[in-house]
Amino acid sequence: MGDDRSRSDEETQKAGGQGKKFFLVGLVGAAVGAVTAMLLTPWRGSEAREKVKEGAQKAGAAAKEGAAKAGAAAREGAAKAGAAAREGAAKAGKAAKEKAAEAISRAKGKEGKGDTEAD
Repeated sequence: MGDDRSRSDEETQKAGGQGKKFFLVGLVGAAVGAVTAMLLTPWRGSEAREKVKEGAQKAGAAAKEGAAKAGAAAREGAAKAGAAAREGAAKAGKAAKEKAAEAISRAKGKEGKGDTEAD
């Protein structure tokens, strides 16, 4: 069962890494496209600067939105991991208490047998 969980974690990490790469490639592609458009534009300098400014503002807004989504996903993942850790710790604690109670019970049973045999 532990192997299944670790494989799932590895797959999740790989998928997250691929998403980051995809985002970065898209961002670089957008920047290259913007520079190419500036160099090949038929507009006057002031018009080109205004269009670049608008494009930069849109790109900034998109980056902020992407960062917000990534932050939300990270918080959600951390919350799930924390819940799973608390659940695992609770189960381990319960199992330890049960084993301790069994050991105490066995020890008391042996004590009682020893006392009756001595009489």
